[in-house]
Amino acid sequence: MINQFLRRGPGIAEAIARLGKYQYAPELLSRLATYLRSLPAPQLDHIPPTDLGHALGLDEQATLELLVAAVHEGLCDLYWTAHCAQCNQTAGEWAHLAGAQHETDCAGCGARVELTLDQNLRVRFALNRHYRTGRLSVPAATGSNPLITPVGAPLTGLDLLSLQVFRDLLAGEVLLPNESLRVTRIAILFSDLRGSTALYARKGDPVAFGLVREHYALIGAQVRAARGAVVKMVGDGMMASFADPAAALHASLAIQQDLARFNQARGLRGNDALQLKLGIHAGACLSVNLNGRMDYFGTAVNIAARVEGLAAGDDVVVTAAVLAEASARQVLEEARRSGAQVSEFATSLRGLEEAVQVVRITPRVALAGHAAVSARAGA
Repeated sequence: MINQFLRRGPGIAEAIARLGKYQYAPELLSRLATYLRSLPAPQLDHIPPTDLGHALGLDEQATLELLVAAVHEGLCDLYWTAHCAQCNQTAGEWAHLAGAQHETDCAGCGARVELTLDQNLRVRFALNRHYRTGRLSVPAATGSNPLITPVGAPLTGLDLLSLQVFRDLLAGEVLLPNESLRVTRIAILFSDLRGSTALYARKGDPVAFGLVREHYALIGAQVRAARGAVVKMVGDGMMASFADPAAALHASLAIQQDLARFNQARGLRGNDALQLKLGIHAGACLSVNLNGRMDYFGTAVNIAARVEGLAAGDDVVVTAAVLAEASARQVLEEARRSGAQVSEFATSLRGLEEAVQVVRITPRVALAGHAAVSARAGA
C-alpha cells in the first residue's frame, strides 16, 4: 500500500513495478514503496540517496543507479542545481542539463556564479509530481528557486556523469552544443588493444572482432564496478572517466588481471594473447557536448592519451597527479605487496614543455604470463 501522498490511480504502482526490468527484486521494490511512504513530505522534493540506500540495503553506487532508473521510468525527476558558495543558496535550477550555463547570476545575492561540474553544479532527485496529492509539488525549474536543504552529502554533476547507468539510460541529458562547464579535477583512463591489426590478420575478421567485443565488455564491467563511465570508443580502445583517481587505478589493475584470465580461459598464448595498454591522468578539463553525448576535452585528456602511449602492454602507466591522492597511493602499495612490478621515471610528452613523472605498474598475473611465454620460447 502506498501512503495518501501518493496517487492511488494508475501510474505509481506501474512505475515502481517497471523497475523490475533492471533486475531489481520484488522485495526491494516493496521496500522502496515503504520508504516513500515514510518520507517526510518536504523530502519528496529532495530524496536523500544516503538515507534511501540505508533503508534499501544498497551502497551509494547501487542507490544512484536505482534513482537513475527511476528517472528513466518516470517515477522520479532529476534537477540540476547551481549552488552559490557566497550565500549558500540555490543560484538557479534546471529540469535538464541543457538549461545550465557556465555562468549564472545568483537569485539570492546577485553574485556571478561560475558553474563547475565537480563542485557547485549539484543534482537532486524528486518524486514525480504526478504521483502526489495535496499541495506537494516539485519547485518549478525557472532558475530562481529558494534554498533547498540537502540531506546528506551533496551530489555533483560529475558524480552523475561518472555513472555508467546515467550515460546509458539518460544519454539525452547534455549541455547545449555551444556550452561547456569547467571540471577542476577528473581522472581520465585511456586503453588501447596492442597489435589489433595483426590480430585481425591472424584470426580473421569474425573471430578477431568477437575477441575485441569481449574485451570491451570486460573493460566496461570493471569501469562500472569502480563507479566510472565509458565516455567513448577510440579505435580498438576506449576513454573512461572517474570522479575518483583511486577508483580509476583500481579499475585499471582489475582490468589487466581479468584480461590475463580471459587469455588463459580461451587458450590465447604468445602473439595470440590480447594485450592492453592503459594510461591514467588526473587534472582539469572541460565537459562538453560532442555529437549529442557528454565528453571531455582539454589538457588532462590530452595527457592521459599520451600516457597511454607510454604503456607497453599488460601494464598501467599513471602520472604523479593521480598518485597525489592518498587513496590512489594506497592502491599502488597494495598492488606492490601483491607482487606487481613498479617502476618510476620522468618523460617528455608531445605538446608539453616540462617533463612528466609517471609510474608503470605491471600486475603479477601479467608478469607470470610473460615468464611462461619466455619459458616456452627457450624450450
